[in-house]
Amino acid sequence: MPCSRYIFLIVSIISTTKSNAFTQISSSATRSKISNWGLSSGDSNTMDQACVLIERVATKKRALDFRIFRGFTVSPSEYIAEKINEGQTIVTEIEAINNLMPGYDDQGNYIHHSSPNAREVQFVSLHNHEGGPEEDALARLYERQSGVMGVVTAQIRCRDSTVSSSPQTLEAMTGFGEVLPQHVYLANLRVDNKMRRRGIGSALLNAVITYTKTQDGPNLILLNVELDNLGAIQLYERSGFRFLGKTADFGTMYLPV
Repeated sequence: MPCSRYIFLIVSIISTTKSNAFTQISSSATRSKISNWGLSSGDSNTMDQACVLIERVATKKRALDFRIFRGFTVSPSEYIAEKINEGQTIVTEIEAINNLMPGYDDQGNYIHHSSPNAREVQFVSLHNHEGGPEEDALARLYERQSGVMGVVTAQIRCRDSTVSSSPQTLEAMTGFGEVLPQHVYLANLRVDNKMRRRGIGSALLNAVITYTKTQDGPNLILLNVELDNLGAIQLYERSGFRFLGKTADFGTMYLPV
């Protein structure tokens, strides 16, 4: 999956007209069944589409669920239990969420980014509990993070960057010289091990692609991937991503939108 190392290579992409056929993603929580995010009909391993929703993070609570899924923090109930064990005054769930999420606003946005040139949105895949033994088991399995089974982050980046290649080589390759154009950087695409090969990764990836198509400015998605992660590479290539450059261990892939 995408890693934190960034390979400063740039690709020349003839800007294509952004499609108006995609529904705008509002700032409020946006939910859709997997099928509505363009999941390929060729995905034979997809689960029952009615069981999964894709939602844009739009509340502090959902941002906390994202972080719980990533293993960064405890749940509100666990936090409250800790405080009770410490003999402290019992706190409410809202107080627990606020204490666990310093630096986040009520819409789930982190307001202390180190770079003013990066704007970030997050999407989660949710189990949509509609009853039945299997769904009851899934609901219990993902109850701790309120049903979150997968996550992805999209960052709009506007900064310039110097690359190691010569300006002549870059100009020949890209037409952009040494200036990194505004783009969406895809990061943190994760699906729980128990729910892989069910189309959830494709749905999350398509949510980022759809989001990018609705934005004024960026017409390019970049990501980094470990070269030994063949499953992730195949997922990205099925969605049209191609390699821009590689190091010994990582590759940068791109998709024009």
